[in-house]
Amino acid sequence: MEGESALTVSLEELGLSRYEARAYVALITKGTMSAGDLAFYSEIPRAKIYSTMKKLASKNLAITSNTKSAMVCTAVRPEDAFDGIIHEQIQKVTAMNALVADLKNISEMNRRAGDSEEKRYMQIGAGSVLPKLQEMTINAEASIIITADDGGLGLLSGCRDQLLAAQKKDVSIRCIIPHGEVCSESHRALPRGVESRASHDASGSCIVFDGTDVMILDGADGRGAVFESASTLGSAHTAIFEKAWSESMPVDALADMAPEDARQICRIISATGAGGLQYLLEEMAGGAPRNVGNDSGGHAARLYGLLEQDGIAPDSKRPLAEVLGMFDAIMQIMCSGSACMDAGGRNVTVESPQNSNSSLPWVSMLEGCLRGRGYAIRTVRQSSPSPKHGDAGERFHIRIDKN
Repeated sequence: MEGESALTVSLEELGLSRYEARAYVALITKGTMSAGDLAFYSEIPRAKIYSTMKKLASKNLAITSNTKSAMVCTAVRPEDAFDGIIHEQIQKVTAMNALVADLKNISEMNRRAGDSEEKRYMQIGAGSVLPKLQEMTINAEASIIITADDGGLGLLSGCRDQLLAAQKKDVSIRCIIPHGEVCSESHRALPRGVESRASHDASGSCIVFDGTDVMILDGADGRGAVFESASTLGSAHTAIFEKAWSESMPVDALADMAPEDARQICRIISATGAGGLQYLLEEMAGGAPRNVGNDSGGHAARLYGLLEQDGIAPDSKRPLAEVLGMFDAIMQIMCSGSACMDAGGRNVTVESPQNSNSSLPWVSMLEGCLRGRGYAIRTVRQSSPSPKHGDAGERFHIRIDKN
C-alpha cells in the first residue's frame, strides 16, 4: 500500500486527479476490473467511479467496455500511456532550460554594461522651485557651479542663507552671469566669496551640485527639473561650465561699484574682442615700448576713438578719480594689476604682475582718455623690475599736465 501511495502521488504530479491516479494504480496492479471492483480496490466512492473511468479513457490511460452485466476497465500499458506525457514534460524542461539561458545572458550583459540603470527626473512647479533649490544648496558637500540668467539669479538671491551655510562647510561656489546682471540687486545678494564671472553667452539657468545633482530652470514660466544622482549628466554640464568659465570675465573687482559703472567696464573689456579694435590691440602688443606715450596720440587716439564711436568710453564730464577707478578695475580683471594716481595728482602708475606687454592696450586707452580731457602726457616704461611684482611684472608711469 505504501508503494501504491507513492505512485499515486507521483501521478498527481504529472497532472492526474487523485481519483484518476488511484484508479490507474489499481488497474495495473489487479488487471481488468468491473466498475464495482475498481471502486472497491481504489477506494473511490461508487458515485465517482464511472466519471473517473471515462476521464482515464479520454486521457488514453485506460480502455472501457460494456458487458451484459457491467462496465469493465483495462489500463493501457504504462510505456504506451505515458509516452505523450513524457514528451510533453521533456518539452517543458527544454523550454525551461532555454528560459534560464536567456535570463543568464541578460544578467551577463547587464554586468558588462557596468550596472546600467534607468534614471528619472522630477519636474517642479514654479512655487516649489525655491524650496527645492534651498534644500539642494544646504545639502551640497563639495561644490556648486551655477550658470544663471536674470530669473535664475533672482532665485539664488533667495538662497543667501543656504549659500552662507554651504560656504561655512568649505563648499566651492562659482557663478556665471550675463553682463547685464553685473552688480544688479540679485548679483549683490550673493554672499562674498561666491566667485562670479560674466559672459555674453550666459543664457538659461543650470546648477550642478557636487557634480551629480542637476537643477535646470525654465526662465519662461519659473518651473524647473531636478536630476538627482545623475553623474553622467552632471559631468556633461560641468564640462560645459568649465569651458564657459575659462572664457568669461572675472567681475569680483566690480562688487563695490555702481551697476552702471560695472556694466560700462564690462562693455569696454568686451569691445577689445571686436574686429578692428582687436587688430589694433594686437598691433600694439607686438610693437616696441616707445609706441606708448610717444606716438603723438596715434595708437592712443585711435584706440580710445573706437570706444567713443561705440558710445562706451568714460564720459568726459566724469571726475578723473572715477575714471582712474574704472581703469583700476579693468587692470585687476584683465591683468591682476592696478592703476592709481599719486598723492600730488601729477603721476598715474599702471602695473601688472604679467609681462609680454599685457598692459599696453589698457595703458594706451588711458592715454587716449587723458588726452581727450586736455592733458599733456608723457609715459615712461620702467626698465627695472616692478617693486611689487619683481621680474615677472611690468610698470608704467604716466606724467600728466594740464595743457
